[in-house]
Amino acid sequence: WKGENVATAEVEAVISNIVGLRDCVVYGVE
Repeated sequence: WKGENVATAEVEAVISNIVGLRDCVVYGVE
């Protein structure tokens, strides 16, 4: 996602839905 602003909550939701995880944490970095 180089050069893209992506909300961590959005990434968490996608990963949880695709992988089927109950809990998922995504950290934003610069």
